[in-house]
Amino acid sequence: SGAGDYVGGLVGRNSLGDIYNSSVTFTTGSMSLTGYSNVGGLVGKMDYGLLQDSSVVGIGVQSTTNYAGGLVGANESGAQIRSSYAKFTNGVIGGGDYIGGVVGYNNGLVYKSYVDLANVTGDESVGGVVGRNDAGLVQESYAKATVKVNGRTDIGGGIGYNVTGTVLSSYAEALLVSGTSDNIGGLVGRNISGPITSSYAKVTTVSSTAGAKLGGLVGMNGTGLGKIENCYAETTNITGSAGDYVGGLVGFNTGGEIKSSYAKSSTAITGVSSVGGFVGYNGSGYLSPNYADVKGISASLDTVGGFVGFTNADSYISKCYAKSSGTIQGTSYIGGFVGYAVAAQIVESYALPTTVTGSVDKTGGFVGWLVSSFFANVFVRSSHGTVTGVTEVGGFVGNIDGGTIINSYAVWNSVTGTGVSIGGHTGVSANNSNIDNAFSVASVSGASLGNPPTVGLFIGTLPAAQPAPLIGEILKNVYADWNVIRTCVDTGTGLDVCNVNCVNTSGGLECYNDRILTTLLGTDTGNTYEVETGLLETADHTNFYYKTNLPLASWDFTNVWKENTSDYPTLR
Repeated sequence: SGAGDYVGGLVGRNSLGDIYNSSVTFTTGSMSLTGYSNVGGLVGKMDYGLLQDSSVVGIGVQSTTNYAGGLVGANESGAQIRSSYAKFTNGVIGGGDYIGGVVGYNNGLVYKSYVDLANVTGDESVGGVVGRNDAGLVQESYAKATVKVNGRTDIGGGIGYNVTGTVLSSYAEALLVSGTSDNIGGLVGRNISGPITSSYAKVTTVSSTAGAKLGGLVGMNGTGLGKIENCYAETTNITGSAGDYVGGLVGFNTGGEIKSSYAKSSTAITGVSSVGGFVGYNGSGYLSPNYADVKGISASLDTVGGFVGFTNADSYISKCYAKSSGTIQGTSYIGGFVGYAVAAQIVESYALPTTVTGSVDKTGGFVGWLVSSFFANVFVRSSHGTVTGVTEVGGFVGNIDGGTIINSYAVWNSVTGTGVSIGGHTGVSANNSNIDNAFSVASVSGASLGNPPTVGLFIGTLPAAQPAPLIGEILKNVYADWNVIRTCVDTGTGLDVCNVNCVNTSGGLECYNDRILTTLLGTDTGNTYEVETGLLETADHTNFYYKTNLPLASWDFTNVWKENTSDYPTLR
């Protein structure tokens, strides 16, 4: 122990030297080793040297300022740490930055090395394995922290801050990964232009008391080569009670690519705004294929999604899905898959939520607010679930503004709003939006039945002063059905009529009635149109599920849709 730099249990500073098969055991003292900076359980600093098949056991390592590690304080370019480990009853404690369970700062190689301890603590760039990985390689290495990895900013269960470095086949397991500011992740706090492959985090709690960008795997994933592939995060809860951008896998993804990965959370994911089961915020990012399986997702403000909270700036999401067994909730822009999508593409994706709830406006079973975006081959299904909100509430989309939705469907038990613009599929369509080849199934209720109406089995509100002949240019080949789980009773009038297509379900008889009450029909320029189809009213629609039934006859049942004679059509 000492007050200077380059303090090591075996060697203070190793330049071009090789250390093999060595070990140090500390048996007394409040901490095994202390120093000012560059403090390591075996070596204070490594310059182009090698540490292999070595270990340290004791109470822990402590530095007054920067660069502290369980094995090495700082591992510079050309230096290598191989097949070595540290076991501490306490941990690695730093008074400054670059604090790591194995190594504080790495610009070289960490290979097949690990740490087993209680705590890793510091200020900035704190990690269970490496505090800051600067263009280095961390491979087949891991950290087990029985209590916590914590600090102020750039805190990771594995790596605090990864800058153009590579993380391969590594993992972190911890009770708590926490910070008081930004960039907190179960495996990596902040990742800038670095690939993270075949790695995972199992963390009970990821939290920040006052910061943003929290993720079960990565807090902030940056541009360029910021690629995450074949990774997963399993958490109990992720809590950003005072910050934005919170996600089950990644909190904030900007220009990064995430492939073949998943997130699971068994209780809650919470934040202020931009909260998602997989990613909180996705800007210009590419996501495919991935999934999220979480419990509840909530924000004290807005922008919440079962998969992604906010996606924009030409982002692309494909072959992804989200499951939620709890409630997805917030104020505005709430969706079972995505809360708010701007200039984004989402294709071949779906959501299986239970409850989607908004307390202000723009709540949708799949997407809350869709602006200038393109969605294709997408659906949301929750036969016993509910979508609830105030205004602009839809079984698929709350508000579509200048966007396009092709080949979609929404199935719910009920879609309910306390205000206006409530629809089984769409709450509001505005500004040259298009919805083609779609259907919805739900019991729909709202506050206003006007002329034209603002509550409908398919759509609540069309653009203001929309001429009836142009409605078909906004809604093409759409269909609505009314779905209520109850005993089938025919009273002859009103909503109690349930006389078509009754089938047995676990909740009794499930009834499908494809007709809309007369009060849901509106007139415009002398023409009567159906809210369920957006087309001029023609013949009675029956036998909903068959492709020979109009308007389904014009759908592509060869390449896109699959006919189910005892259920709704599904996407292939």
